[in-house]
Amino acid sequence: MILNVLIAVACVLATTFQCSPISYQWKQWDGEGKGTCIDNNTLAFANAGLNIAMDLWVLVLPLLQKYQLNLHWKKKLGVMLIFGVGAL
Repeated sequence: MILNVLIAVACVLATTFQCSPISYQWKQWDGEGKGTCIDNNTLAFANAGLNIAMDLWVLVLPLLQKYQLNLHWKKKLGVMLIFGVGAL
């Protein structure tokens, strides 16, 4: 959960401070302001990639815990498949 919160805070800060100076974000439309901004598409793809990685990690983590159960391999596979269907 801490990692998820840190990623969320980082993405919010990156979105808020994407232009230098910050005021350029709402002054760039008239072409008179001077400054630079990072590419919005790059920021969006980075945010999406981090969220996809976190989603996959949250889905895989319980499977690893179930793999360590003291069960016959057929029962382990069954439990993992049931969890996998539930994740879908």
